[in-house]
Amino acid sequence: MRLGDIDLSARWRALVQAGLISASVKQPSGIAVDYGLRIGKTGAVEEWVGDGAPAAVRTAIDAGAGRSTVFYGAYAAQLQLVRTLRPPPAANLQDLPPYDASADSFVVGPLRLQIREKLARVECGSGRAWDVYHNVSPCDPRLHALLFPDLSDEARNWRRQALNVADCVDMCWLARAAPDLLLGFNSLRAGASQNHVHIHAWPADFSSAGRPYAVCEAGVRADVPALVLRDEVVVALLEYPVACIRVTGRDAAAAGKALGAALGAVEALGLAHNVVAIDEEAYLFARRADGERAAELPTLKLGCSEMAGCFHCQSHEELKNVAAPGAAERALADVSASPLQVWEFVGAALRGQ
Repeated sequence: MRLGDIDLSARWRALVQAGLISASVKQPSGIAVDYGLRIGKTGAVEEWVGDGAPAAVRTAIDAGAGRSTVFYGAYAAQLQLVRTLRPPPAANLQDLPPYDASADSFVVGPLRLQIREKLARVECGSGRAWDVYHNVSPCDPRLHALLFPDLSDEARNWRRQALNVADCVDMCWLARAAPDLLLGFNSLRAGASQNHVHIHAWPADFSSAGRPYAVCEAGVRADVPALVLRDEVVVALLEYPVACIRVTGRDAAAAGKALGAALGAVEALGLAHNVVAIDEEAYLFARRADGERAAELPTLKLGCSEMAGCFHCQSHEELKNVAAPGAAERALADVSASPLQVWEFVGAALRGQ
C-alpha cells in the first residue's frame, strides 16, 4: 500500500517489527493493559494483549479470531478485539465543544503524537503538508494510519474535528495518491473520539476476500438527476439506506471543492456526518444530529466504516446482532438524515459555487 511514492506498508511493518505499535491503557477496572501488534510466526502481522486484558479478548486473540470478517449480503462485519482496549474518548463530544488542545489526547498526554515515530509526511498537490502517524489501536493490523494537516503549524491546524474546503481538496488528492486505501472522516457525534481534525486510512479491501464496501456498489437514485459540474465532476444522491452524496471526478481540486461545498450544506443543517474517499470517488454521509448509535445496535458507535458498509464489532454478540436479516440496513436508515432534504441543500450550494 502506497501513498504516492511512499511505501506505507513497508514503513508500517518496520514499526511493528520494532514494537512501536503498542500502548498501555488503564481499563475501567483500574488495571493497565498492554496491547499492540507484532510479527507472528508465519510472518503475518498479528494482535497481542498483555496480562490484565479481559478474558474474552485474550482468549479470542490467542485463538486467532481478531478481525474475523463475515459478509451479510452487501454488508460486512469484523471482530475488532484490540479496539476494545483503545484509549477513552475525549469528554463531552456530544456537545460540539470548541477545540481545546490541553484536553486532546492527540497533542497532550502519554499517547500524544509528538512522542510517536512519524509514519510519513506528504505534500499534496495543493502544496499543503500532511503528517501521517500510526493508530495505537488499529482497526486493521495491515495498516491503520491517522492523517493530520501539518501539525507544526499550530495556529492553523490545531483545530476541532471538522473539515474545511482545503481539507476536502487534500483528502481527494490523497485518495488518488493511495487508491488502495480507504480514507475516512468522522465528525463529532458521528464516531469521532477526539476533537482534533484527523482522517483515518486503512486498506480498501477485506483481506483476501476482495469484496468492495457496500456503498461502492450503490446506484444513483432514479428520481433525482445527478449534477454535472465543471471539470467533469459528477455529484449524485445514492440509493442507499443512509443519506449519501457521491462526488466523482478525475481532478482532485475540482472534486474536493465540490465535496467541501456539499459538506458545508450538511453542516449548515446541523447534521452529523462522515466522509469516505476511495480513489476517484468520495462519499458524504448525512446523519441525524443525535444519530451516533442505532436503536437496533445500541452498543455500536457508528462511524465512517459502518456508513460505508463494514461494521466494526467488539464482541461475538455484536457480530451476531449485525448478522440478523436486514439489521445493517435498518441501523443505517435509523441514523440517517432526510435524503431529499439533504439533496435540496447540497444542490443549492453546488449551483451557487
